Amino acid sequence: MSIDRTIKLILPLAFAAGLATQASAQTIKIGVNQPLTGPFAASGTYVVNGAKIAADEINEKGGIRGCKIELVIEDNKSNPTEAAAVAEKLITGDKVPVMMGAWGSSLTLAVMPKLMEYKVPMVVETSSSGK
Repeated sequence: MSIDRTIKLILPLAFAAGLATQASAQTIKIGVNQPLTGPFAASGTYVVNGAKIAADEINEKGGIRGCKIELVIEDNKSNPTEAAAVAEKLITGDKVPVMMGAWGSSLTLAVMPKLMEYKVPMVVETSSSGK
């Protein structure tokens, strides 16, 4: 994934999170639910590295509305059950208002019920399931 494409994915997330955060917030948390181990690890690592580069570039330019982006990165281990658990942890434990992930269709489909339950948006960069 190119840096420009990654920035284009992160900016809407950051903007949405910025609107959802209190005016006094200093950071905008973005949950990153990617496979960093298991059979999809290489692909998930590429996405995470691109997100880090984009966040660094955005933060160097002053962030979004003066708020820095903080990526909260979690390994879904290329496993749908783990992806759903990671999503819930990011939402309830880390309090992320938005998320990116979860890499492939099986992982994303497993995460969707949690996103719906907690009403958290997620940018999906790879999934292609018609569901």
